[in-house]
Amino acid sequence: MKIDRSYQRTSLPESTTLTSKGQLVIPKAVRERLQLRPGDVLRVSVSGRRIVLDAGPAKTLQVQDWLPGLQVTRDVDVDAACQPVE
Repeated sequence: MKIDRSYQRTSLPESTTLTSKGQLVIPKAVRERLQLRPGDVLRVSVSGRRIVLDAGPAKTLQVQDWLPGLQVTRDVDVDAACQPVE
């Protein structure tokens, strides 16, 4: 069995300071390693006394994001569409 160890640290921990507005600067080495760019969205969670920033997918799709693709552009017989499939 192959174990994924890509999450493990490959450098010393970095430090940052919380501003009076509650902002943090992510150190340049970390931004470069994770290829973070201005405007990227990070998910924030708490694990015990740790703050976890997840640089996963930038956006979780909401219903309104994919709903326009489901628009019907022709007349549909609603009664026929609601009949059981045989």
